[in-house]
Amino acid sequence: MRFPPQLLAAPSSPSGVTKSWRPTPIQALCTPLIHRMRLSGLDWDDIRSCLTALGDAPLLEEQALWHDVWTSRGHVCEARSMEAAVTRERATQRRMLLRSAACHHFAQLPFFDNPEAKFMTRRRVTRLFECARPLLPHEVQSLRVPHGDFTLPAYLLLAGTGERTPCVLLVNDLGSAKEVELHALAEEFLAHGVSVLLFDGPGQGELSGLRRLPVAFEQVVTSVLDGVSEHPRVDSGRLGICGLGHGGYLAARAAALLPERLRACISISGGYDHAHYARLPELVRAELKYAYCERSADAMERLARSELSLREVPRLDAPLLVVQDTEDPTWPRASSLQLLEWARGDRDFLCTTLEQLASARLGPWMAHALPAAGA
Repeated sequence: MRFPPQLLAAPSSPSGVTKSWRPTPIQALCTPLIHRMRLSGLDWDDIRSCLTALGDAPLLEEQALWHDVWTSRGHVCEARSMEAAVTRERATQRRMLLRSAACHHFAQLPFFDNPEAKFMTRRRVTRLFECARPLLPHEVQSLRVPHGDFTLPAYLLLAGTGERTPCVLLVNDLGSAKEVELHALAEEFLAHGVSVLLFDGPGQGELSGLRRLPVAFEQVVTSVLDGVSEHPRVDSGRLGICGLGHGGYLAARAAALLPERLRACISISGGYDHAHYARLPELVRAELKYAYCERSADAMERLARSELSLREVPRLDAPLLVVQDTEDPTWPRASSLQLLEWARGDRDFLCTTLEQLASARLGPWMAHALPAAGA
């Protein structure tokens, strides 16, 4: 195995987790979402307050209530950011703006019954991140990446002090946001000298509901690579890709089909195929249908089973790290192991939870996989 085992030491326990509250059995159905919320910077007060207000309301049957509860919490955090701005407490202002963005992001997540409200709430996420951008501890450049007859919104987060650096592309999950979950993931790479490109492909983030997520996602990645490779602060010979959830599957597909351009791949809670589609959580099936713009559940199931698979994709030669989220039922362990078996380059496997990803040493792994010339 190419990578030193100490890079992949499993974290012993989550830090900063309050043990005094646990969700009810109905709320426990939201466990994967809760871990994404914690990854995004929301604390237990945010989560407890909102889930308590929701009670036992089924998530997809009470979409408007879910939306109202989380947007209200977002407004509270935004108000606190304004108070911090008055007293010039920049760290608090930044933290509250990002927490507000996360609240609004989770508010719109299951709001399929009202696409207009979902879209407008999603725009608020971007607006809040833009307000926080000047307060961030790293340089963030806003980009528009040409792709076909439209452009993809993106942010380039630069590591280092002006030298050309390796760069990793972060790929969204079905319902994640580049300004929320992906930005939280970016911190680990930046801390180890790897710049990060966050972007929304068709059917993702800002383009969710406006464009169809393409099966051939490698075409989107090609456009993104063309854009970032021209940047003077990015070493175009040291590019990797990392995807979260469904984005982990898309990242592995792109890395296998673009072997000359992508030198390493991390798949977080991704898998090999969708043979288990019928056993997916209801929210995930709804997200798939929305992202791929399928008219019916049956049509989405046919697409998932027939086309969303790596069976016909050339095996991956680049180094691969597969991270299995032990709390997420979306991708069973068998699918993660299939992904490992499909790859034929250097492979590593790590079991953890999204909440513990900060301790999973993704940054050192990617930096080690993208060495400087002659290193």
